[in-house]
Formats: sequence, structure tokens, C-alpha cells
Amino acid sequence: YSQHIISQLPHIRIMNDTTAADAIIPCPKCNKICTPAPTNVFRSNYNIEDGIFKKISCSNIECSYYESSFFWCTVCSSSLKQSYQRVIHQQTKKHQEYLHKASTDIPSVHTDKLMKSQVIEGVSSNLKDEDKPNDEADYYNENHKESFGMEEKLVLNDCNSHYNPAVSEDDECFEFSVDTIATMENDPRATFNNDMVIDYCGSENESSSFLKLIISQKANNDTQQSSMYPFFFNEITKPLLGIKAIVARSMMKADSSEERALFVAPNIRDIDARCMFRYAHFARSLTGQQLNSLSTLVSDLQICSTNRADPTKNHLISLPISVSSMRRCLVDGLASIAENIPLPPRLAIPEHSVILPSNWLKFVINAGLDIDFSLYDELLNDRPIKKCGLGLFGSGRFNKFVQNQNLCRTNVFIPVPVIVWSDDFEPNSTKQNRESVWAMTTTFVFPDHDGKALEMSFISCLGTKGVDHEEAKQRVLTDIHYLNNKTTQIYSSSALTKASLPIRCYLHTIIGDSPEKRCFISYAASSGLFACWFGYSAILSKMRSFPSCKSCFKRRLDAICMDMKIEEGSCNMCADWTMDFENRLLLFEAPAGYPREFSDAVSVNDTLFLKPFKISFQLMMKAARHGFQQYVTSKWTKKNLEIYLSQYCMNGDFIGMVCTNAIRMKRLQALQRKTGPRNAKNEVQVLLELKTQYPHLFQVPQFPHIWNNEIEDITSAHSEAPMHILFLGHCKTILKLLFSFMKRRHQETNFRSALTHSKLLTEISCWKLSWCLALDFGNGKFGGFVSENFLALARLMPWLCDIMQKLSFDKTIDEEKPEPKTLTTSQLKQWLRRHGAQITGEEVRALLVLTMSQMLDDIEDHEVSSENASCTISQMSLVMHSFFVFVSNVMNDNHLHTDRHSTIECTDLVKIYLSSYRIAENALDSNGSESWTTKPNMLGLFNLVNNMSIIGSPRSLWEGGKKGEGLLQEIKPHIHGLRSNWMYTSMKRVAQDRSFSIIAGSEIFRDGPSDKDNHENAFNDLFASYASTEKFSEVRSKCYPISGFLFNDKVYIMIRDKYNTKINDAQCFHFEPRGSSIVSVGLTYFSFKEMAVMPFADLQFGSGNKMQITRGVILLPLIASSSDDRIEFDPPDECRYSVICSDWTVLKGDQTFSMPDKDFR
Repeated sequence: YSQHIISQLPHIRIMNDTTAADAIIPCPKCNKICTPAPTNVFRSNYNIEDGIFKKISCSNIECSYYESSFFWCTVCSSSLKQSYQRVIHQQTKKHQEYLHKASTDIPSVHTDKLMKSQVIEGVSSNLKDEDKPNDEADYYNENHKESFGMEEKLVLNDCNSHYNPAVSEDDECFEFSVDTIATMENDPRATFNNDMVIDYCGSENESSSFLKLIISQKANNDTQQSSMYPFFFNEITKPLLGIKAIVARSMMKADSSEERALFVAPNIRDIDARCMFRYAHFARSLTGQQLNSLSTLVSDLQICSTNRADPTKNHLISLPISVSSMRRCLVDGLASIAENIPLPPRLAIPEHSVILPSNWLKFVINAGLDIDFSLYDELLNDRPIKKCGLGLFGSGRFNKFVQNQNLCRTNVFIPVPVIVWSDDFEPNSTKQNRESVWAMTTTFVFPDHDGKALEMSFISCLGTKGVDHEEAKQRVLTDIHYLNNKTTQIYSSSALTKASLPIRCYLHTIIGDSPEKRCFISYAASSGLFACWFGYSAILSKMRSFPSCKSCFKRRLDAICMDMKIEEGSCNMCADWTMDFENRLLLFEAPAGYPREFSDAVSVNDTLFLKPFKISFQLMMKAARHGFQQYVTSKWTKKNLEIYLSQYCMNGDFIGMVCTNAIRMKRLQALQRKTGPRNAKNEVQVLLELKTQYPHLFQVPQFPHIWNNEIEDITSAHSEAPMHILFLGHCKTILKLLFSFMKRRHQETNFRSALTHSKLLTEISCWKLSWCLALDFGNGKFGGFVSENFLALARLMPWLCDIMQKLSFDKTIDEEKPEPKTLTTSQLKQWLRRHGAQITGEEVRALLVLTMSQMLDDIEDHEVSSENASCTISQMSLVMHSFFVFVSNVMNDNHLHTDRHSTIECTDLVKIYLSSYRIAENALDSNGSESWTTKPNMLGLFNLVNNMSIIGSPRSLWEGGKKGEGLLQEIKPHIHGLRSNWMYTSMKRVAQDRSFSIIAGSEIFRDGPSDKDNHENAFNDLFASYASTEKFSEVRSKCYPISGFLFNDKVYIMIRDKYNTKINDAQCFHFEPRGSSIVSVGLTYFSFKEMAVMPFADLQFGSGNKMQITRGVILLPLIASSSDDRIEFDPPDECRYSVICSDWTVLKGDQTFSMPDKDFR
């Protein structure tokens, strides 16, 4: 058997003291002499350590092995110790018989004799020709590849000590190492089974009868378990060979064969394989930004290791390798880099750790902050900034601050808006609802060179939730006030300046979600009697005339649809969603216990009524003093005082302190006026001593420091958080209303199944676009959804509405005047009952049709009764459509939000949306409760719109980024349990991380991650690319959504394998709309045509100037129809698409991008 196997090896003749060039290798097919192949055939040389593998091909042109891939090592060929080996899997009985006959007919030849000989000649096999397969190579190939899942595995030994000829992908010979053959001859445990030719396990000392039985038995089934994981067979053959193979494959092109990787694998050093494997294990858990930092670090390490320092000129630095040295030198040693990096000073306040905003500001400017000074040129000319897309710099508050501080050529300073955010969160290392952490951040806003705002956010305060944060908040806000009153000179190390910059900051606004915002300023909760609408005092449930009536709603809707000016007129039926404090329709009855005297109540027929009014901090402080005085003088009862203070929206804790101090003071004064027994005098003395020692316990409690804010408007000083109010609030509420609507139509299950089975949202989520992270909500639950998911669903709202319309249409409800003859008998009865007809159920169809026809002639007299009312598709569509148009106008930065016309337009859109939501909600749920009276997010939309002209676009206040909740991701990894003084150590670690990132991004480290990498990452966030045109055609054939980008207001699709192709080497083509359009729920659908493919570099640099691509698009297919739980589309060539853009614009009928259509009819 050994002779037969050896005879299959290439015939090799090597004489003593010969070189590699003298080596003669016969072809195993025709026995002709092989010669070195030309260098232009494949790759002639493989540089592996000190060995060079040259390609050898057969010189016989007629031979099938001509131009095959034999490789010869020119260095170690003379030291022949071992041939190459292969692991063979046989699958058929005929193959087994063939090997068995070979082993019985051929005498064995001991391997030692072969090793000692200097000439190895092939020995012919004794097998008869008829016993051999006609083509051994094809036979092995056909019966081996299918079940193995991978072609034959070539295993090469180390090049430094062994002879390593190899066979290419075209060579189908199968050989064993001579050592393996000897083992098979002498060890009975090496047997053949159905899985492997070689199955050698353990040594002789480890053998047992049970183990011998396992090895010797043949498999009774055809399941080839050994072929499932070829990686482990390579590891068994030689340690680390499996890892080396996948490491080698990673260094090759994607279309490289596994055989090539397996050929190179044995020549990879063990240390290199282990390093690459650990490198991959570590890198796979990193984000894109972290990978950029890692690549820079590895590049620097490579330079340090290759370009050694000159000891005569440089001090040698040895990189720490061990864990202890790394901790000592890098992490937490007293002399480590982390402990000696510059940090802003930290303040220790009870239960808090604070870094003042002024210290962060000095730190970041000292590090060399690069800002754009051209924005301030207009300010020097006494002109307010009125540009789009500048965020806070175009707001009224910014321009007012510049004007009040008299910015001019003789008084030059840099105005810096400051945004404060706070919230509590669950740290990673604590159990849910056990203990939470409270944090406050500060954001400084500077102009950037790209025409937008450069936001620098920092953690300012860290503490435990539930403790008193008043002192910490006071320190931070006082520091910002100090930066406002005085111009601070701060040195900048930026290459553009290298001088001291005059800085003057001001508090632009404080943002936070509703519970945190109210707690921050000691404001009443939204469930308070008067406090549902933040910033206003009113009992909304008693103001039934506040919403628009039917006539006002219809008038506004018609005016917006026809793009006409809305005539504001006084309505005797409603306030039309306008808070006019003098409107008598808004008077509401005072609650029981409200004081009749010394209050602002209006008495009508002996009934007290109150007016709504706007809350301010000055009014709150004035009301606290007034109520305290009225109770102490016995003019009010405690109940009167509590109700009165709740009218000014003070929270329960503050009201309790006012009442307690008032009771204590009233008791003291009463005892002083009263002459009674001795024990009363003792009580007076105790109270007097207590008042002398603690005077604040006998007077109005100290007001929160935030109440001294110079901004009188409480709604603009503490603005609505757009992420929470728009997306976690209204978008989530609308989707829940949508599910209620579908459930009423008995289509909820079909709607959810249609979303899931169509995989439309799944396709969008696979792109992982930063502006549209959609998730499938087919299960009807939103527990795992975050704000980014609801942001994406808000962008897709009209498309979801279109699916809803196709699934739930009902003629009896949704058609205004349905044709009676087209309805079924049950539908006729349903329609007649809804319109007030008395149906017994025994009427014949002809009578039902006649009755319905008569009622349709006088439809005005047969309106649907309130108890039979049902939400129609048009009503539900109006809710979704109006919200989409409103959000698009609010979140878009291309128009000026400081314009009064823009504010009025957005206010009208809010009124349309709230009215439509109220109608749909009442039609679905007639229990009498309305969301606008109990949910603070409803009327909070008016605050959001009214503040746009004051504090800027809501998009610039997005708290989901680093200025808000996005910064929490940098804090959580450093909180390891809430032990004693945890906030001080956590704040230090967070500050160290921030210091590292600031210094690494300064002028010193400008050779860090290239702009190309950042540019490419920005592209990946905007749009997805397709690996090939075939892949794009496959997506289009399924009518899936398509991702692209805008360039000069034209839609382009990118063809690029992002893992193997650089962005400048990508291809793209124009996706051109053509033909007529169809409008559905505010979106315009076109047919699209693919234009010629062109290089992306020609598109981007064709004009000579690099043009930025800042807008991504998604093409949404038009739903043609639906049946049960399936969504159907038009044929791929006829499928129409609408286009939504990342800046909230959409493709219109004139093929331009602008705000969505406001035609709600």
C-alpha cells in the first residue's frame, strides 16, 4: 500500500550538492520534465520568510497538466525530509475496495529506507488496469467534494526544515506524508472508516479496548459529521493550521480559493497567526470610530517597531507588554499617563462630583479648538445673523444677547451659547429600579467650517438619583452666569490663532424630558390639577371650548390645502386652540377649597371661575409669599393655601414646606398673643429659641436657585425636548392609535403580518442608516424601541398610512355615498344602522337598497349618530399625514425658523394635527376622556413651535446626541457599582477619557484618522451601497426599498463592496424619474430608469471642485394592493417609488425636493 501511495507522488530526482535550479521534477501525468513557468503566468514568486516558491509547469503542451501550479521551494529543496500530505475523505464502497486491493497486492516498503536514499524513484503499482478507476483525479473529486463542503485540504510543513512542493487547484493528485504511511502500517489503531482515510487517535500508552473499538468500527450511516467543520481537521493535522488558513484567506482577495489559503497557511509563523486571531476577536466588538483609533494606534506601533530610535540621539522607550507594566505605565499607576494627563479640577459636593463649565471651556480652547470666525463678520456690521442651517446662531436669543452686550469693533468677543441637559439613568452594573444615577451635561456651541454648529458637550455633574441636587445645580448655573457677566480671556493653541480669545457665554436654554424638566425647577408633575400644559395654569378638562369646533377646523383645513391665508376670526363656539387669557370661553370653574377672598377668582352667580394664565418664576415667588401671609394672618385655611399654590404649579415638596413653615409661624404668633397656662409659655420659649437658631423655618422657604433665572419665559428657558415630545411622544402615540384602528376593523393581525412578511422594514433596518434606523413592529409592541426607531417611523409615516388604507378599506364606512347595489346584505344593514335607521333584520334586500337610496338623497338629515360613529380611513390618514408634514417642517433646517411666517404656518399645522387626532380618538374611544387634557405632550407642541423663533430650530436641540442622552454612553462604562464615593472616581475616569480624546484631536495629533476615513464613515451613515449591479437588480425585482444619495438634487445609486472597495473606486449611476406621477398620502411616486454606470470619482470631482454629499435618500415602493396579510406590488419594471430625504424633504411632482405636500384632502 505504501508503494502505491508513493507512486502517486511527483517523481523527484535530486542529486547530491545540487541547487534548486538543477532540480528536475517529472510531471505526474505524462512523466515529462517540468520547467519553471514564465513570470507572467500566474504569480511566479511567493516570498515566504527565506524561502521562494517558484511555479513549475509541465513542458509537454499536450499534457493536461500544462500550466498547472506546481510550486518548488528554492531554499530548502535539498533537505528532503518529508513529502506533503493530504487528508482524504472517501465516500463510496468502490473507492474502499480499490484501496483495500492496493493494500493487499503491494508489499510494504519501510519509510526509513526512503528517507536515507538520495534518489527517490516512483515504483509502479501492481494493480491491474481494470481494477483502477479510469481517471483517479476525477473519481476522487466527484465523490469527495459534495459531502466535504470544501475541496481537498493540502497541508504543507514548515518551509525552513521540510521540502514543500504543492499542487494547484487544477492538480487532483492525493498524497500522504511518509511518516503517516509508516504509522498506518505499524499501528493497528490507524484504520479506515467511512469518514476518513486517516483516523489516528492517541498513543499506545493511552489505548484501551473501548477506544480501539471506537476507532475500528465503521459508521452505520451516511452522515459525514467530520466534514462539517474543516477548520478543526486542519487543527488536528497540525496545531494552529486552521487559524493560519483563515488568517491567510483574510489577506487575499474575496474571490480567492480556500486551497490557495491552505497552501500559504503552513508558512505563517505561529505568533503571527495568534496575533491576527486575537486582533480580530478584539476588533469585532469595536465601533467604527473605535476602529479608526485602533488603526491609528497599530500604525504608530508598527512605525515604532520598524524605525528604532537612535540611542545616541533619543531616549529609548520600550512599550509595556505585561499586564502589570501596562497598568503601571498607562492606566492607574501614580506615574502613569492616565494619572498625569491634564484634567479640569473637580469639586466635591455632598453626594455629587462637579466639574464647572468654565473649566471645561478653558480646557478645550487651550487644546486648540478650531472654529470658524467668518460667521461673526455680520455681527460686527450691526446685522443680526439670518441664515438657514446655523442652528442656534440664527435664533432670536443669540442675536439679542449680542445686541445687549454691545458687540462691535471696539468691543470684540466670541459669543458662545450654552445648553444644559440633565436626566437620570440606570447604570450598567446595577439592578433595574434599585439605584439610578443623575447626570447634568453642558454643551458649548461654536461655528464650524462646514457652515454648521460645532458642539462640544461635557459632563458637569454626577450624583445619585433621589438626593437633593440643588447645590450642584446652583454651582453649575452660577458659573455660567459668571461667564455671561464678564469677558474671559482664554489662550488657544490652534494653528489659526495661537492667541488669547475673548469669550463670553450665556445660558441659551435647559432641555430635558418632561419629568426631569419639572423636577429640575420644582414644577408640579403633569398629573397636577393645573399643570398638565407646561408653562400654563389651567384645568384643561374643564376647558371644553379650547379645541377647534367643526367649522373652524374645516375652515383652516381648506385654507391650508389651497395654500391660502387663514383668516383669524373670533368664533363664538370655540377658542380654536388659541390661549387668549381674556376669552371668556376659557373660564373654568375653580376647584373646591379655592379661597374666595384675596385671590384672583371671578364670581359668577356665586360660583367661582378662574382664568388660565402663563407661569413665570416671578409669579411663583410672588404667589408663595402671598399665600404664606394670608395663612399666617388666619385669612385662609390650609386647604385654601394648598389649592392656591397648586394653581401656580409648584410641586408637592415645595408646597409642603410653605404650609409647614406657615403653620409653625402662625402657631408662634397665636401663642404670643394668648395669655394661658405655664405650659403654653414654655412652648412659646421653645418656638422662639427655634426661630432664633433656625429663622428659615418660620418664613417662606428659600426658593430654588433656578427661579432667579433672568429669562422670564419659563417655556423658552426650559424648552421642550424634541426627541421626547415628537418621537417618543407623538409618533409612538399615533402608532398605538393606528393599532387600535386596525383592531376595530379586525385587521390588526393582517397589518402586523403584512409588515413582517413583506420584510420592507427589515430591509431598511439592515442598512443601519443614522437617520432611519427602522425596526419591524409587526408584533405590535414597542418595548425595545428607542427614539431613533420612532424617528425612522415618523419619516415612513405616509408609507405606513398607505399600507393601512389598502388593508382596511370598508365601503360602508369610508365611502361618503356608496352605491347600494354594490353592497352585500350585511353591509346594507350596517350602513343603515349607523345612519339611524331601524332595522329588524327580516327585511328583504330590495327593501334595504330602496331605503338606503332614499336616505342618500337627504344625507344631511341622516348623519351618523355619536354612539354609532366609527373612525374612517380618511380621519386616520389625516392624523398620520398632518403629523408627517408638521414634523418635516419643524425638523428641516433649510428654511428660517425665526421667521414669523414660519411660526404661524407650523402653528396651523399643529392645530390641524391636534383636531384630527381628537376626532379620530373620539371615534375610536367614546368614553369621554381626551388625550389633550391629560397628556402634556399634546399641547406642548405649541411651546415647541413658539420657541423656534427664540431658541432656534428643534433639530439643533436634539438631545439624542452628545449634548444629551448620547453622552451617557461614555459615562456608563465607568460606573462600577454605587459604592461610597463612586461619583468621584467615575467623574475622574470620564474626565480622563474626554481629555484623551480632546488632546488626540488637537493640532499635535493631526496625523490621526484621515479625513478620507471620516468622509467614508459619513457616507455609510447617509446611504447604503450595493455590492454589484446584479445585487441591485435583485433588490429591485423584489420591489424592496432602495437606498441612494442626492447629488445636485438628483438621485444616485452606489455600486460598491464596502469591505473591499474604497469609496473613490466605487461606481454609481443616476436613477432618473420618468413618466407621470401618482400622489398618495403626501408622497409622489414615479417610475425610475437606471442610467449608465459611471465612476463615483468622476461624479464627485467632475466639476473640478470636491462637492459634499450630505443628503441620503430612501426610495419607497408604491403598494399596489393587499390581500389578507400580504402586500402586493406592481411588476418590477412598472413599480413606482417615492423618495424621502434625510433632511425631511421629499420628491415632488416637478421632480424637485421640498417640503411634503400639505393637501390633506
